[in-house]
Amino acid sequence: MSCLPRLRVLPCSACYSLSSSRNSAKKFLHSPQNHKCRLVRVAAAATGPTPTQDPDQEEGQDYTPCDFVIYCKDPVDTCHHEAGIWISAPIAKCFKMWNEWGNLLHFLDLVGDIHLAEHNKDTHALFFCYYRWALYPILEIAFILEKEEVVENKVIKFKSLWGMPLKGLVEFREQDGGTYVELRFEHLMPVLFKEYKIGVMAVESDMKKILSENMVVLKDILEGRLAIDDTDVTSAAGKSSS
Repeated sequence: MSCLPRLRVLPCSACYSLSSSRNSAKKFLHSPQNHKCRLVRVAAAATGPTPTQDPDQEEGQDYTPCDFVIYCKDPVDTCHHEAGIWISAPIAKCFKMWNEWGNLLHFLDLVGDIHLAEHNKDTHALFFCYYRWALYPILEIAFILEKEEVVENKVIKFKSLWGMPLKGLVEFREQDGGTYVELRFEHLMPVLFKEYKIGVMAVESDMKKILSENMVVLKDILEGRLAIDDTDVTSAAGKSSS
């Protein structure tokens, strides 16, 4: 994959021009020109999802760009996910870890890149995630996420405005001298999964393992057993917003 910075601050108009068309989704390239990120459009075929080769991928590793990923509309194709963990850390520390976009890159390993609109970067972000089922091509899943309700040290509610249809929340509760953190969210499946005969329960089972591992990483960070390096996050944001 590309070694570009994983967190970027973007002009608001550039971020939201994505929502005008699926064809504009792939994607922002970090460019030094005018100290801004350049929006690059990639035309999508009208025939629906088609596996493609990314030039940054190793030879033989196919992937499906987000331009080619469409989503089911029937509620029966909704996946529900939840993961929780007790952390020996103050609730304010746990809340801050979730409430700052860049921190998510340290423990949610499906998230590849986060792009921030410069005028509302605290509440809106464009995510690029990468998911692979078995030996099928990697899916690039994109969505603009909005924090629709934030109650300090209690809850962060979110929903997508474009891209993968999803909504959910993160809750924080003081418990046994520490904090219990619980993530719950739901989303519609990519149509491509149905073509591959991948069911809702299979995706939920796989995601349960992934999210459980992510929560353990979160716990290790907040309890001081795992150090994190913010250099890539802070330098990327600083350069892009300068």
